[in-house]
Amino acid sequence: MSTAFSIDSYIKSFIALFVVMDALGNAPIFISLTQKLHKKESLSRLNTAILVAGGVMALFILLGKAVLLYFGISVGDFQVAGGIIFFLLGIEMVFGLNFLSSRVERYDIAIVPLATPLIAGPGVLTTIIIITNTYGYLPAIVASVTNLFLTRIILGNSLLINRFTGKQGTEILTRIMGILLTALAISFIRTGITNG
Repeated sequence: MSTAFSIDSYIKSFIALFVVMDALGNAPIFISLTQKLHKKESLSRLNTAILVAGGVMALFILLGKAVLLYFGISVGDFQVAGGIIFFLLGIEMVFGLNFLSSRVERYDIAIVPLATPLIAGPGVLTTIIIITNTYGYLPAIVASVTNLFLTRIILGNSLLINRFTGKQGTEILTRIMGILLTALAISFIRTGITNG
């Protein structure tokens, strides 16, 4: 695991998290979840969700490696497994499939589903463990904070963004992110095999 902070490690960590968090793709879901709430209440729920998601992400940054050691899982093993998950998520995003996503409509809006799985879902937590072990704690922390900040801005202005991009624009952005995610998945798998 690298201990030095570099722009390159931060950019790679940021992109990986940004793609998996998919704030732009989650904007329509956030709108549907909060459409019956007053704007002030909606933003209050969002702020709480960001704080809770941040806490969950921080927990995985600090304890992710210990969890792997406890179960006897090597970083390389986790990178390969995570890469496979990312690849499937990327395929889902590119082709508009729905074989991995849980339906957030089943839950009442509270900590679930806003904080998790919408913001800090399994893909995000898997990514955090991988980038922490690959690039170090500092890039993972800075990338997480930056992405949470951007997610707050995007979801907080989701109505405006959705009106600007339209349904087709959102779908195009989601597919582009899906292609990036599949490429990152191949990179993680290759690194995991090398490290293994």
